[in-house]
Amino acid sequence: MSALSVLGLARQAGVEVQLDGDDLELAATSEPPAVVLHLLTRHKAEVVTLLRLCSHGWSAEDWHAYFDERAGIAEYDGKLSRQLAEAQAFACCVLKWRELTLQPSPPGRCVSCGEGEQPGNPLLPYGIGTFSPACLHDHCWPAWHCARRSEAVEAIKQMGIQPIADRELQEDTLLSVEISFLPWIEASDCGPMDRPTQRPATNEQPRKRQQ
Repeated sequence: MSALSVLGLARQAGVEVQLDGDDLELAATSEPPAVVLHLLTRHKAEVVTLLRLCSHGWSAEDWHAYFDERAGIAEYDGKLSRQLAEAQAFACCVLKWRELTLQPSPPGRCVSCGEGEQPGNPLLPYGIGTFSPACLHDHCWPAWHCARRSEAVEAIKQMGIQPIADRELQEDTLLSVEISFLPWIEASDCGPMDRPTQRPATNEQPRKRQQ
């Protein structure tokens, strides 16, 4: 059973589950059913991981609602096939997760390597909308971007939303959506959507790409 299903059963039984460090804190008006306690104990690690992924303020239910909305718009307004609409909706979820989890970098430091200005490799401001920008070296961008993308894909899958079965179509759609929203991205920056080359610190894309 998935962590999402366990949390769903807990809510149906009137049990609210929250994080307390590495533990789970339960709130209920009466003694929780034994089967719920058993499932929460058995799947504790997965439930803790899922709740941490929701720490940005969106629940798994919010993500499913967002996915359904994006897929419906793409299918009925955009006249796309259901398969392509779901591929596009998954890609939109990936970008939305990256936006919601954006964190600023330390002043004057690259969020990926932690170093300051380097000759011929300046720090450039990266960010989305009104969020505080991160700074990255231009040379650090490709590996950082791939790792952030892979982290987002895994997070959305943990919410119970899966990419379409046609992997090539899903990856092409993800790249297309990224370029539509973030035009400085280059195809060469993007490796497979779920295989990062390394894990840099978390942050987001550039406001503009300088050559």
